[in-house]
Amino acid sequence: MLIFLRHGQTVYNTEHRYQGVADSLLTANGREQAKAMGTYVKNYQPTRYYLSPLPRVYETFSYIKEIAPAEYEIVPLLSEICYGRWEGKTKDEASKDVVWSQREQDRFHFVHPGSYNGKKGESYKQLYDRLVPFFEKLATLDETKNYAVIAHQGVMVAVKKYYESLSDTEAAQIRVPNNTILRIDMRNGSYTVNEVVI
Repeated sequence: MLIFLRHGQTVYNTEHRYQGVADSLLTANGREQAKAMGTYVKNYQPTRYYLSPLPRVYETFSYIKEIAPAEYEIVPLLSEICYGRWEGKTKDEASKDVVWSQREQDRFHFVHPGSYNGKKGESYKQLYDRLVPFFEKLATLDETKNYAVIAHQGVMVAVKKYYESLSDTEAAQIRVPNNTILRIDMRNGSYTVNEVVI
């Protein structure tokens, strides 16, 4: 079984700021969400955790591992999409950008403009393509064991697209709150997706 979790609520989340490779600390609510995730995950006794390299994910994991400890691995592919020059900006601020209307026309393929700390803006399509090899790797794991992945909203969107065979248009409409868990039951190469809100 695969258990995908989004990090707990952060300060940027509450301020409605673009938070891809930029980062902010968990809020008090986010810390409670992380603990609740730990309680949920404990029921499945994961063999290993796979983590995004971004600090908000490790902060979330620090609470989860106190309740449900296991080995972990940092996976750079699990980093969130880069929003380019929109990183750290509010959605109101980003909406004043001259290319905003292009994003509204095709959210999945739109490449976010500019760069942030030397990393170029990405599209959700680029994020999805980046993650497919990781999903394929997960398919080779022992189906009798459980594994947990802690990452980001963009990753959760890619998870739903991959395991539910969604179209690009359908994927572009998905929003995954911080308190959502996606549980993937693997059986002989087929998948059942269960969405749990904690």
